[in-house]
Amino acid sequence: SGTLGKSPSGISYEPDENTVGIRAIVLIGTPRPEAMKGDVSLEVSINRHGGINAVKFTGNANFMSAATTSNSQVKELASAAVAGKLTEKLSGLTRGQVYGSIKLHFDNINDVFHGNLEVYVNVAGGIVRGVSEGNKAGWAVLHFEKGDWYIHIGTPDQPLGLEVARIFKSKSYFMLGKNLPGSPPPPQQVSEILGDIDLDYMRDMNALESGMGIAFGLHFLVDTGDLRFLMFYGRFSAGTGLDFMLKDYGNEYHCAGTTGPMGINGWYANGQAYAFVMGKVGIKVNLRFYKGTYDILSIGAAAILQAKGPNPFWMKGTVGGYYKILGGLVKGKCKFEVTVGKDCQPVAEQNLLEEVNIIAQISPANSSKNVNVFNTPQVAFNIPVGEIFEIKDLENNKHFFRAKLDEFVVLNGTQRINGSLAWNSENDVVIFDAADLLPGKQKLKAQVKVTFEEKLNGNWSKVKFDGKIVMETTETNFETGLAPDHIPAHNVSFSYPENNQLNFHPKEYNEGFIQLIEGQPYLFNPGREWIQKIRMTETSTRQSVETNLVYNLKSKRVTFSIPPGFQTSKVYQFEIVNIPKEKSIIDQNVQKISKELSTDGSIGTATLTLKTIEGNLNTLETKSIYTQHFRTSKYNTFTEKMKAISLSPTIRFNLGINIFQLAAYFHGDELFDKSEVTGPGKLITLEAVTQGNEWYERHAYPLIYEGYPLLGWMKVGRTNPYDLGIPPIKDIYIQNCKENGNLLKDITSFNSLPFTNEYLSYNLGESVASDFRDIQRHAVNYIADDPTRITPRLETLVIQRLPSIRYGPYQIKLLYTIPGINKVSSTHELEMFNRIPDNEK
Repeated sequence: SGTLGKSPSGISYEPDENTVGIRAIVLIGTPRPEAMKGDVSLEVSINRHGGINAVKFTGNANFMSAATTSNSQVKELASAAVAGKLTEKLSGLTRGQVYGSIKLHFDNINDVFHGNLEVYVNVAGGIVRGVSEGNKAGWAVLHFEKGDWYIHIGTPDQPLGLEVARIFKSKSYFMLGKNLPGSPPPPQQVSEILGDIDLDYMRDMNALESGMGIAFGLHFLVDTGDLRFLMFYGRFSAGTGLDFMLKDYGNEYHCAGTTGPMGINGWYANGQAYAFVMGKVGIKVNLRFYKGTYDILSIGAAAILQAKGPNPFWMKGTVGGYYKILGGLVKGKCKFEVTVGKDCQPVAEQNLLEEVNIIAQISPANSSKNVNVFNTPQVAFNIPVGEIFEIKDLENNKHFFRAKLDEFVVLNGTQRINGSLAWNSENDVVIFDAADLLPGKQKLKAQVKVTFEEKLNGNWSKVKFDGKIVMETTETNFETGLAPDHIPAHNVSFSYPENNQLNFHPKEYNEGFIQLIEGQPYLFNPGREWIQKIRMTETSTRQSVETNLVYNLKSKRVTFSIPPGFQTSKVYQFEIVNIPKEKSIIDQNVQKISKELSTDGSIGTATLTLKTIEGNLNTLETKSIYTQHFRTSKYNTFTEKMKAISLSPTIRFNLGINIFQLAAYFHGDELFDKSEVTGPGKLITLEAVTQGNEWYERHAYPLIYEGYPLLGWMKVGRTNPYDLGIPPIKDIYIQNCKENGNLLKDITSFNSLPFTNEYLSYNLGESVASDFRDIQRHAVNYIADDPTRITPRLETLVIQRLPSIRYGPYQIKLLYTIPGINKVSSTHELEMFNRIPDNEK
């Protein structure tokens, strides 16, 4: 009926042939939803082999939020959940004064675990709020995979913290793992008080690549802002904080003028502690001869201690301040600075890509045994191939690189297996799609090679280091299992006759076929001792008809001529069989050996005959490599069947004000199978005949579809308009059909049933009405924006009534289409007649 996969929320669910999944969403909350409400979602993705691809867990909680959610918002949330964007949509629609979310994702294919936690605070219009962008008060990220992991609970750029009454701020962060962000400089106020000196003591170190590390920081700030009392004003601010970091810079770096790694085996620490205070008091003057502000007292003081080490150890302490009294009548500033040790200037060779790992994983895993021949070798990359990424060198210069896949091949010995590459939408996963199944019981090798390109002077060129092209390679060796000795059902995308087809018309089309998904060419070379045939066997009498077949290596399709001799209304077993050319003789490998016995010549001679078996006796029997079933129709052709079918008088249903649907019941002795009229591989399609249809040609066409799209942009609002067509001539359905094809699975005969309550539904009245409203709405808005734009066509469109289904005949064309090749083999027309006069509502 055209509604398969649709739910009341408006969501359509479409199956994926490679993946099935389970998603559960639970809403949670307190008895008073404005106090707390939220949701928890769990999703499990399972591949077609039964293994788990991924597990996702998400949760959201709102505190002090709106109590209700509108119906339209519920539908938006449902659609977002199916698209995997529930968290973003929910937070945008229902975020409260305190909002938290958690996301956990385990990627079983790539063995990666990633988690995010976020908390946002914005209480009482900002009295208490988070210190980071968007009022974020807290966040954490956890990432674990082979060779890489980190935990960030805030960072220097996005710390955890709260701001209270816009006066008090607290900030903190904790980081652990690989490639931590750099250490931050102190607040700008410290530098200003000390005379605008540069206090970014870790600028050079922050540019280095690093391994494992740990870092934390804690900062406090009080700032009253500008305060006023009568003509007086004042401001006070103070802050204190500390930062510490310990990183493993490895053996690649050393300090200028020294040898060996810096620190202890590459582990090098840094830290800073600071404090400052600033304040001023003044008066606002508003006299005839002078207007402005007058600082009575302005004072500031700061102290900072920064250190790095050990090996080498460096420490720098700075303390200072300023004061100004009576607008500068008395003023001064001071600064004291102490440096101990020697600062490290890191130096390393400029192989910027040495630590860049593009290839994340390759499958099948190395040394895998008994790999399914249907397996698709796959490579996952840490960053999208071809995407530009940036790396800074030790002098803080930016370099732009991109990865390029030079090779992904599968080898059987030294011979390359024929195939093509297919990428995902993000370009970070590629598969090797072999032209045929992988060869069975073979030791195979998959090889991957990635090179890098750098943009220099506007051009991309291969990156070289020490005179050699920088590349990343990996390979996996695996052994396949046995290739199947038959065509599995899951390797057939479509066939004619179709599997379990209920009404096969033997003389409808002269060619049959079986379309394979993955090629199995070895099955179609059975050897000289075999003859390969298509065999159709009537299941009750076991009488059969046979025909020759051809397998096309390129298209992976088996084709054959439909043989004569089918009986009608019979169930047939459809097979590809290998038939031995000669029948085996049970003693064909037995040899006779005669031996003359020595006797007395007077008696005569005697001969002894012995038998010996040479080699093994191979008894060849007919073997099937593919099997399915179908039933022949009572009618040899589709046209013959349709001539035996009639329609009842047409009924008109009211679907709304002046919106009508026509219906008529089928009469005939052989009903349609549901698979014939529904689904992507349906054999029978229906179309409205618009030529000669007075309602369409005189009313609907000139008003809506003539010159479509009107003015080049006025279009209908249907989601997929060409599914039904413009005009919607395909909005016709056969209703109440039964799924009778599955009855063929376990029986040898099946007698088709006559039509009972199956009917033809002509639904153009509803879809044309929808199109009319869309075009009319466009016209009204267009004229309302500028009344001078009105034309006779637009005026008619605006004031005209809905072009409703009218009295008269309505022709429907039925097209019989051979699946897979989309060839229309027969057509037939039926007529529905609306007998209700136009003035009758």
